[in-house]
Amino acid sequence: MLPHGPRGLFLKTVVFLLCCLSTSKAWACPYTVRDVGYSSWNRGTYTAYLFTKDDSPESRRLAESFRALSHDIFADANVKAAVVPPEKRDDHKAAPYLIDLGIDAFPAIILVSPDDRALKLCGSEAGGFSEKELRSKLSTVVSSPAREELEMHCIREWCIALLVSGSSDKANTAAEGQIDAANKEVAGTTTATGRVMRNGAHRITVSAEDPKEQVLLWSLQLDRPSAKPRVVILYGRGQQIGPVLEGDGITKANLVMVYEALGRNCSCTADPSLWSGPSIPMPWSEVRRMELRETYGFDPDSPRFRSAVAAYVPGAAKSSDFVRGIIGYSEGYVEYTEPPDAPTVAMPTVEPQPAAVVVKPRKTSTLERNTGYTVFYVIGGMTLLVAVAGSILAVWRMRVS
Repeated sequence: MLPHGPRGLFLKTVVFLLCCLSTSKAWACPYTVRDVGYSSWNRGTYTAYLFTKDDSPESRRLAESFRALSHDIFADANVKAAVVPPEKRDDHKAAPYLIDLGIDAFPAIILVSPDDRALKLCGSEAGGFSEKELRSKLSTVVSSPAREELEMHCIREWCIALLVSGSSDKANTAAEGQIDAANKEVAGTTTATGRVMRNGAHRITVSAEDPKEQVLLWSLQLDRPSAKPRVVILYGRGQQIGPVLEGDGITKANLVMVYEALGRNCSCTADPSLWSGPSIPMPWSEVRRMELRETYGFDPDSPRFRSAVAAYVPGAAKSSDFVRGIIGYSEGYVEYTEPPDAPTVAMPTVEPQPAAVVVKPRKTSTLERNTGYTVFYVIGGMTLLVAVAGSILAVWRMRVS
């Protein structure tokens, strides 16, 4: 219990100042949960494995085609590839997936998610694939109509509402209405961090039985048909936030809560579980990176951004992608190389062709200006508090003397 009178007031002021100092960390990070979703190190990595049949010339040609096509198709995506020869098949770390999927004929291609789930892409028919057919099959890992639409809208729109339709047309229509109502509710509002939501979520509707969206739905564990519609909110580079909303759980109130969570500060004002949602396999080209920089005035792959959020995002500073991104960062072309595991075959190295890059004069973003104002007000406010505390101390000394 603090004493009453001038001395108690002084001690209370000191306690208040210490609280201000301890919470200043929350003011230090100018980025939001939504901003962090655009970073590359915050995404899980998928792995496509080719299990070859034998050491025949046909198997070697298939392996070489698989390596070359994977290097081309997965270059800008959170997907890597590896070839597993027959002599290493039984002891390979991916061997248990073959049992789970019931695969006993080769060649076979499987996709493994960051949370250790596996999907069979193709079985022994892969041995008869032409290069064109193999390219088409591998392209489905990172591309589909829904993901192409998502990539087009993930920067300009606040987030993406992926609606997986159910068997009831009435329930599907009701879910669409709730999404539209939530979008109308938040349009033009300002978040706690001062960000304006010009709109809500861009709605994308898919069927759980659409073969073109098999990989997308599998990555979000939505590939099983359901009588009820389901909605998942995606942000940044295709990362899920919040739970899957299903049936009667798809309400305007629930959707608005998820929208608003994206606008929270990336410091202690946000729940760390917001970063734990799965990420879909999707490319992120240099065109998108430049669009993001021009739209919002920051690059989430820059050392400045990564260092700013490292203290707030759980495990960010320990991530190998995080460290590699700081060391290998460049303003133009970015080459991402995933070190191969010991049992796998390394991907061939392709030297990037030089390209002309036009560098525009950099303008100070609104985010940076607001950050400067925040620092100014914080320092000014704490200076005022110290002055008040000093005055109280002087009065107290005069009374006790």
